Amino acid sequence: MKALTKFTVIFFLLFITENNLFSQETEAVNPRKGFIGIAIGPAFAMGDYGSVDGGAQLNLINFGYLFSPNLGIAGTWFGTSFAPAGTNDSDEMMGLGGMMFGPMGSIPVNNYKFQFDARLLIGYAGGNIPKSAKSMAATEMPSAFAYGGGISARWNCSKYIVLSLNYDIYSATPDFGGQIGKIDMTSSAMTFGVAYRLK
Repeated sequence: MKALTKFTVIFFLLFITENNLFSQETEAVNPRKGFIGIAIGPAFAMGDYGSVDGGAQLNLINFGYLFSPNLGIAGTWFGTSFAPAGTNDSDEMMGLGGMMFGPMGSIPVNNYKFQFDARLLIGYAGGNIPKSAKSMAATEMPSAFAYGGGISARWNCSKYIVLSLNYDIYSATPDFGGQIGKIDMTSSAMTFGVAYRLK
Protein backbone atom coordinates (compact mmCIF):
# COMPACT_ATOMS: atom_id res chain seq x y z
CA MET A 1 0.00 0.00 0.00
CA LYS A 2 2.86 2.37 0.87
CA ALA A 3 4.57 1.58 -2.43
CA LEU A 4 1.38 2.34 -4.35
CA THR A 5 1.00 5.65 -2.52
CA LYS A 6 4.60 6.64 -3.29
CA PHE A 7 4.15 5.69 -6.94
CA THR A 8 0.96 7.78 -7.17
CA VAL A 9 2.64 10.85 -5.63
CA ILE A 10 5.71 10.55 -7.89
CA PHE A 11 3.53 10.08 -10.99
CA PHE A 12 1.44 13.13 -10.10
CA LEU A 13 4.54 15.30 -9.54
CA LEU A 14 6.09 14.18 -12.83
CA PHE A 15 2.80 14.83 -14.62
CA ILE A 16 2.63 18.39 -13.28
CA THR A 17 6.31 19.07 -14.03
CA GLU A 18 6.16 17.80 -17.62
CA ASN A 19 2.98 19.66 -18.43
CA ASN A 20 4.19 22.77 -16.64
CA LEU A 21 7.27 23.01 -18.87
CA PHE A 22 5.07 22.75 -21.95
CA SER A 23 2.47 25.21 -20.69
CA GLN A 24 5.06 27.88 -19.84
CA GLU A 25 6.01 28.01 -23.52
CA THR A 26 2.48 28.11 -24.94
CA GLU A 27 0.31 29.73 -22.27
CA ALA A 28 0.94 33.36 -23.18
CA VAL A 29 0.24 32.66 -26.87
CA ASN A 30 -2.77 30.38 -26.51
CA PRO A 31 -4.05 30.42 -22.90
CA ARG A 32 -6.76 28.02 -21.80
CA LYS A 33 -9.95 29.95 -21.22
CA GLY A 34 -11.93 28.02 -18.64
CA PHE A 35 -12.09 25.50 -15.85
CA ILE A 36 -14.52 23.07 -14.22
CA GLY A 37 -13.93 21.35 -10.90
CA ILE A 38 -14.85 21.05 -7.24
CA ALA A 39 -14.06 22.96 -4.05
CA ILE A 40 -14.53 22.30 -0.35
CA GLY A 41 -13.75 24.08 2.89
CA PRO A 42 -15.04 25.51 6.17
CA ALA A 43 -18.11 27.77 6.18
CA PHE A 44 -19.04 30.50 8.65
CA ALA A 45 -22.60 31.45 9.60
CA MET A 46 -23.51 35.12 9.13
CA GLY A 47 -27.32 35.22 9.02
CA ASP A 48 -30.03 33.86 11.32
CA TYR A 49 -28.39 30.50 11.95
CA GLY A 50 -28.03 31.20 15.65
CA SER A 51 -25.39 29.33 17.63
CA VAL A 52 -23.56 26.73 15.54
CA ASP A 53 -20.51 24.57 16.22
CA GLY A 54 -19.16 24.89 12.72
CA GLY A 55 -20.01 24.43 9.09
CA ALA A 56 -18.77 23.32 5.70
CA GLN A 57 -19.31 24.26 2.07
CA LEU A 58 -19.02 21.91 -0.89
CA ASN A 59 -19.07 23.22 -4.44
CA LEU A 60 -19.79 20.12 -6.48
CA ILE A 61 -19.32 22.21 -9.61
CA ASN A 62 -17.07 25.26 -9.84
CA PHE A 63 -17.12 26.64 -13.37
CA GLY A 64 -15.58 29.60 -15.13
CA TYR A 65 -15.01 30.58 -18.75
CA LEU A 66 -13.39 33.70 -20.17
CA PHE A 67 -14.59 35.27 -23.43
CA SER A 68 -11.68 37.72 -23.31
CA PRO A 69 -8.51 37.89 -21.21
CA ASN A 70 -10.41 39.69 -18.44
CA LEU A 71 -14.17 39.01 -18.74
CA GLY A 72 -16.26 35.85 -18.65
CA ILE A 73 -18.92 33.91 -16.77
CA ALA A 74 -18.90 31.81 -13.62
CA GLY A 75 -21.25 29.24 -12.15
CA THR A 76 -21.54 26.96 -9.16
CA TRP A 77 -23.64 24.13 -7.78
CA PHE A 78 -23.11 24.37 -4.05
CA GLY A 79 -24.24 23.19 -0.66
CA THR A 80 -23.66 24.53 2.85
CA SER A 81 -24.21 22.68 6.10
CA PHE A 82 -24.14 23.86 9.71
CA ALA A 83 -24.44 21.91 12.95
CA PRO A 84 -26.42 23.63 15.71
CA ALA A 85 -24.42 23.95 18.91
CA GLY A 86 -24.35 20.80 21.01
CA THR A 87 -25.32 18.26 18.35
CA ASN A 88 -23.54 16.04 15.84
CA ASP A 89 -26.73 14.44 14.48
CA SER A 90 -26.80 14.70 10.68
CA ASP A 91 -30.61 15.06 10.82
CA GLU A 92 -30.17 18.30 12.73
CA MET A 93 -28.00 20.00 10.09
CA MET A 94 -29.21 23.16 8.41
CA GLY A 95 -28.06 25.06 5.34
CA LEU A 96 -28.54 25.91 1.68
CA GLY A 97 -28.13 24.08 -1.60
CA GLY A 98 -28.51 25.58 -5.06
CA MET A 99 -27.12 26.84 -8.34
CA MET A 100 -25.93 30.32 -9.30
CA PHE A 101 -24.41 31.98 -12.36
CA GLY A 102 -23.03 35.40 -13.17
CA PRO A 103 -20.23 37.56 -14.60
CA MET A 104 -16.57 37.00 -13.75
CA GLY A 105 -13.57 39.29 -14.05
CA SER A 106 -10.04 37.90 -14.19
CA ILE A 107 -6.50 39.29 -14.05
CA PRO A 108 -3.71 37.05 -15.40
CA VAL A 109 -0.24 37.25 -13.87
CA ASN A 110 3.13 35.92 -15.06
CA ASN A 111 1.96 34.67 -18.49
CA TYR A 112 -1.20 33.10 -17.02
CA LYS A 113 0.72 31.14 -14.42
CA PHE A 114 -1.59 32.74 -11.86
CA GLN A 115 -5.03 34.30 -12.25
CA PHE A 116 -7.05 36.37 -9.80
CA ASP A 117 -10.82 36.27 -10.24
CA ALA A 118 -13.84 38.15 -8.89
CA ARG A 119 -17.46 37.14 -9.54
CA LEU A 120 -21.06 38.14 -8.84
CA LEU A 121 -23.67 35.37 -8.84
CA ILE A 122 -27.46 34.99 -8.79
CA GLY A 123 -29.70 31.94 -8.85
CA TYR A 124 -31.95 29.84 -6.65
CA ALA A 125 -31.29 27.80 -3.52
CA GLY A 126 -33.28 25.51 -1.27
CA GLY A 127 -33.12 25.83 2.50
CA ASN A 128 -32.99 23.04 5.06
CA ILE A 129 -33.62 23.25 8.81
CA PRO A 130 -33.08 20.72 11.64
CA LYS A 131 -35.48 17.77 11.65
CA SER A 132 -36.65 18.72 15.14
CA ALA A 133 -37.91 22.09 13.83
CA LYS A 134 -39.65 20.87 10.68
CA SER A 135 -42.93 20.22 12.50
CA MET A 136 -43.16 23.99 13.07
CA ALA A 137 -42.66 24.81 9.38
CA ALA A 138 -45.27 24.87 6.63
CA THR A 139 -42.68 23.95 3.99
CA GLU A 140 -39.76 21.67 4.80
CA MET A 141 -37.37 22.73 2.01
CA PRO A 142 -38.50 25.99 0.38
CA SER A 143 -36.55 27.56 -2.47
CA ALA A 144 -35.65 31.23 -2.69
CA PHE A 145 -33.73 33.71 -4.80
CA ALA A 146 -30.04 33.44 -3.99
CA TYR A 147 -27.15 35.80 -4.61
CA GLY A 148 -23.51 36.01 -3.75
CA GLY A 149 -20.02 36.78 -4.84
CA GLY A 150 -16.45 35.83 -4.30
CA ILE A 151 -12.79 36.08 -5.16
CA SER A 152 -10.25 33.42 -6.12
CA ALA A 153 -6.53 33.01 -6.56
CA ARG A 154 -5.83 30.35 -9.19
CA TRP A 155 -2.54 28.57 -9.85
CA ASN A 156 -2.37 26.96 -13.28
CA CYS A 157 0.05 24.29 -12.14
CA SER A 158 -0.02 22.37 -15.43
CA LYS A 159 -1.57 22.39 -18.86
CA TYR A 160 -4.62 20.57 -17.54
CA ILE A 161 -4.82 21.18 -13.79
CA VAL A 162 -5.60 24.33 -11.79
CA LEU A 163 -5.59 24.71 -8.01
CA SER A 164 -7.48 27.53 -6.34
CA LEU A 165 -8.10 29.24 -3.03
CA ASN A 166 -11.55 30.83 -2.89
CA TYR A 167 -13.51 33.11 -0.59
CA ASP A 168 -17.27 33.36 -1.16
CA ILE A 169 -20.37 34.82 0.45
CA TYR A 170 -23.73 33.22 -0.43
CA SER A 171 -27.13 34.42 0.72
CA ALA A 172 -30.79 33.41 0.46
CA THR A 173 -33.84 33.91 2.68
CA PRO A 174 -36.17 30.93 2.24
CA ASP A 175 -39.64 31.19 3.77
CA PHE A 176 -40.47 28.06 5.79
CA GLY A 177 -43.84 29.47 6.86
CA GLY A 178 -45.64 28.28 9.98
CA GLN A 179 -43.92 29.25 13.21
CA ILE A 180 -40.51 29.42 11.53
CA GLY A 181 -41.12 32.02 8.81
CA LYS A 182 -38.21 33.46 6.85
CA ILE A 183 -34.62 32.65 7.76
CA ASP A 184 -31.64 34.63 6.51
CA MET A 185 -29.19 31.87 5.55
CA THR A 186 -26.19 34.02 4.67
CA SER A 187 -22.79 32.42 5.09
CA SER A 188 -19.21 32.81 3.96
CA ALA A 189 -16.65 30.13 3.16
CA MET A 190 -12.96 29.65 2.49
CA THR A 191 -12.53 26.74 0.11
CA PHE A 192 -9.74 24.91 -1.68
CA GLY A 193 -10.45 23.75 -5.21
CA VAL A 194 -9.04 21.59 -7.96
CA ALA A 195 -10.25 21.79 -11.54
CA TYR A 196 -9.66 20.67 -15.10
CA ARG A 197 -8.68 23.47 -17.48
CA LEU A 198 -10.89 23.98 -20.53
CA LYS A 199 -9.72 25.19 -23.93
